[in-house]
Amino acid sequence: MRRLGIPSAVLLSSGLLALSIAACGPPSATRSAISVAEAPAKPGPMESILPFWGHRSPVDALAFGPAGEVLYSSAPGEEVIAWNPHTGLPIRKYRGDIGDKITGLVIDPKARFVAVADRHKVTFWEPLSGNKLRSVELPPGERPGDKDEEITVVTGAGNPDFLLIGDNLGRLLVVDIEKGTSQKSYRTSLGPILSLASGNTWAVLSDKKTTMVIDLTRPSVPVPVLGVLDGLGIKDLAKFDDRVVGTDDENLLFWGPDFKDNARAIKSDGMGDLKVDEAMQRALSVNGSGGLDLWDLKKKKKLDTVYENTDIPWVVAIDPTGEFVASAEQNGIAIRKIDGGPIAFDLHNAIVPQFLMFEPGTHRFLTAGNDGRPVRYDLKRPTSIEPFVQMDGPIVDGALDVDANGFYASTTQGDVVVFDYAKGKIAHTLAPDVGPRPHIALGGSRIALVSERRGLVADGKGELVVWDLVKDDALGRLNVTDAIDVEFTAATSKVFYANKAASVESWSYDNQQRKQVYDSLNSKASRLRMAPGGTMMALCGDKGVSFFNLNLDILSGAKLPNAVEVAFAYDGTRAVAATADNGVYLIYFEGDQVRTEPVVTTPTPVMTLSISSDNRFLLVGESRGTVAIFDLSQKSTKPIGTLQILDDERWVTFDPKGSFVGVPRDEIRFDVQGEIVTAVGAGYEWKRASGEIYSIFR
Repeated sequence: MRRLGIPSAVLLSSGLLALSIAACGPPSATRSAISVAEAPAKPGPMESILPFWGHRSPVDALAFGPAGEVLYSSAPGEEVIAWNPHTGLPIRKYRGDIGDKITGLVIDPKARFVAVADRHKVTFWEPLSGNKLRSVELPPGERPGDKDEEITVVTGAGNPDFLLIGDNLGRLLVVDIEKGTSQKSYRTSLGPILSLASGNTWAVLSDKKTTMVIDLTRPSVPVPVLGVLDGLGIKDLAKFDDRVVGTDDENLLFWGPDFKDNARAIKSDGMGDLKVDEAMQRALSVNGSGGLDLWDLKKKKKLDTVYENTDIPWVVAIDPTGEFVASAEQNGIAIRKIDGGPIAFDLHNAIVPQFLMFEPGTHRFLTAGNDGRPVRYDLKRPTSIEPFVQMDGPIVDGALDVDANGFYASTTQGDVVVFDYAKGKIAHTLAPDVGPRPHIALGGSRIALVSERRGLVADGKGELVVWDLVKDDALGRLNVTDAIDVEFTAATSKVFYANKAASVESWSYDNQQRKQVYDSLNSKASRLRMAPGGTMMALCGDKGVSFFNLNLDILSGAKLPNAVEVAFAYDGTRAVAATADNGVYLIYFEGDQVRTEPVVTTPTPVMTLSISSDNRFLLVGESRGTVAIFDLSQKSTKPIGTLQILDDERWVTFDPKGSFVGVPRDEIRFDVQGEIVTAVGAGYEWKRASGEIYSIFR
């Protein structure tokens, strides 16, 4: 591989040797004091971060608006997003403090509110502005033994001024939306209520074993039960005509209208999520084969509609105007025409960058993330994209050899594939059998792999492997403990790995010599990085960043609590580090000393860093899919540009002037080609300019 060197002055040892060598056996290790730079002041916040469209985790709730013009989605711990199902583009994000479990998503039929419930509260927003209206907390239990009350399910009531809430105590609560208070509480004999539906004057609710109907027009004590199905829990309840429809996981069930009879079952091959469009008399469900079924509820039969390219959906929604169906699938939301066929719009989740990697000497870089898709970009052509074949699982690590036209990527399952870098196609697969979540490093015609799995596998193979890429065979294997990362150089036969206990070890796989040093700054470690030129390493840990040469002499350190990532500049004068509290810092090498300066505080934790060979660009890959670009020659908290993933086909670059986020009435939205979709607010003029997509003027 082409690599650039680091000036030797940077590599001056402090003279504090802390190591010993042991041939053909476990290494001995000692600790040493090092010259450490004190932590700098907290950096200022990052400016001009763009709104993010797309969820970072699987979607748990989907619902169409009453007119079918908007599709709403929500994911645990995240905001609600409104999409245009006719274009596949985002409309608005509803920001709020949402818990780690979604228990309900309710859209007001009169378009007055959008509501999402987590375990403890229901949050309401005004649909057009996106402004938060209120939060309604779950009322406490009435009995002395009641504790840890949690919302389990929420639905709209027959009267749109009320919500119905089921909880883990078996209560059915009637909540006044405007007042934010519970007007009635029906304490049933059920366990945690798992499904709930409402008629105009009644509600049907069910736990795992029993389903009952309650008369909402009568006092709550004693509970006015209209009908009971003992021994049958009905899931995904919904009103249809004067009865209810649901599923027992296997069949489509109808019950009513007088609720004195038993439920009628329509045989199916297994059913998951079930959504009903009462007006169109149809229902959509997930079948036992991982596809989608459409039902004619009036005729009580499954239609012969075929939906193509389904990928194990788990949450569905049906358009009340009869045009679309939507389903949450592997990496986002798929929208299809209701009469069948392929995906019309694919709303991908965030492609969270797990690593960023520049081609040496260029502005082109690779990024790969949690969806298994590595992609190549060019900063001088920021709207262009060169996708690679998607892998079967989330990507853990990657390495690039431009000279050999190879890009190596590993997945959580332990697969290691080699891409033809020019074509973006998989050339072949390695078979090192190193274990799950392998980290990789290239060194000439060799690759080193270390798994996060601890201990020997059954056949005696170790979890650290050096692989000969020419012979396609192992050069050596070593059993290591609690590995976190690996590095390699082409000039020697040494492999370097770090473990969780903040030690760094070298292993010569040709003569089995090993050497180990414990970091005197950190007690826990998370990342090991090699500088360009292969002459210096950095270890990130709980107290900061430590620097080593290839003899494992500890050179210096920088106190940056909970450092999670570091990247070296190609000229060897500095490095950039990121911390778990969203801080980004510059580390300057000055002889055998180091100096630190704050750069910026990012809105979300940094996932990975990379610096181009001209030291101009620092990329900060955030957990929400943003990459920010900084000029390292300028001491500014403002990025010179930001890149944002909107779908799997485009990055959009923006001029970072003005404020694009957090102000509901001053928000600008773009499509995937960078064209303005809409601008909310007044006083803005937009102009296309050379070298940027848009400039903003007051």
